[in-house]
Amino acid sequence: MVTNQPQDSASDVSAEHGEVLVDGPDNVAVSLTPAAARETASRLMEKGDEASAQSSGAAGEPVGGDPGSAPRR
Repeated sequence: MVTNQPQDSASDVSAEHGEVLVDGPDNVAVSLTPAAARETASRLMEKGDEASAQSSGAAGEPVGGDPGSAPRR
């Protein structure tokens, strides 16, 4: 059985022939347009900040937002 654990190392990123290439853990490879790469980077920054805030909250307590609402994806 495969378990998905959070990775603690950043992905490698390069730009070639007008595309942004992302090489991540477990042989994950993605090719993005420049616009998609910029939007993905923005979303990663936002959710990285959100996850950091969650991990600094008290155990079992929601951090910010409506405690009854489902997480946004």
